[in-house]
Amino acid sequence: MKIGVLSDTHGMKNATQKVLEYMSETNKEIDTIIHAGDLVSDAKFIERLGYKVYCVAGNCDPIGIAPAERLIEIEGKKIFLAHGHTYQVKYGVNKLLERAKNLSAEIVIFGHTHIPENLKVAGVLLFNPGSVTLPKQGGPGTFGILEIAGKDVFAHHVQVK
Repeated sequence: MKIGVLSDTHGMKNATQKVLEYMSETNKEIDTIIHAGDLVSDAKFIERLGYKVYCVAGNCDPIGIAPAERLIEIEGKKIFLAHGHTYQVKYGVNKLLERAKNLSAEIVIFGHTHIPENLKVAGVLLFNPGSVTLPKQGGPGTFGILEIAGKDVFAHHVQVK
């Protein structure tokens, strides 16, 4: 199963829609999107386009619009989803990793930094898709693809030009 991963789209629906079109052209089997916050309204927009969407609220979302974090299971893999701001991810992933371990999550999807990350620590995959609309470090926007194939999990970033 292939899952599209987005974060920090910040209400820029035209760019979000172009990324979804690109995803569907290059990865036709994607029908599920994980959106790691900022903004929940973008996740709802994606859902209206026919995708199954899992999302959390970010620091730019109104309080109570969506859960701040979620534990979901896809293809037998526990995925911890959080925007990251409540775990101070701009200063490292230790707090986020600790929470994931407490939840027995194998995968963590987060955002907030607008910087793509793909690392494995203590057997837990920590994946930040970056931002397609407001990338940091002067580079192109990015999104992610998460692939679950049996016991294996693969994640990679795609640059948006």
